Amino acid sequence: MRRVFYSDVSAAARVLLRHPAPDRPVTLAKLITQADAADRYVRRLGKLHPRWGNGTLAATALQMEPAQEPSFDNADYCGCFEMVLRALRGRRKCRVV
Repeated sequence: MRRVFYSDVSAAARVLLRHPAPDRPVTLAKLITQADAADRYVRRLGKLHPRWGNGTLAATALQMEPAQEPSFDNADYCGCFEMVLRALRGRRKCRVV
């Protein structure tokens, strides 16, 4: 997966927001796996992955129709945002910028 920025975390959190809480860990794992696959595809072939884009988490998340971005006074959104950050922190190669 490419370097991670605020926009990536936000897009992934907004995808999670559209899913019931029990389904969110699986959805997040799927997002990260797809972003990784897209990044490998781009690096190997030099062109965008046809479904998941350029290898960023945001490009992959935007294919899953994320919710509109709420403010941080939305506790559910904060929980989703935190879930994404925790998953990324758990990855050895991830660089949260």
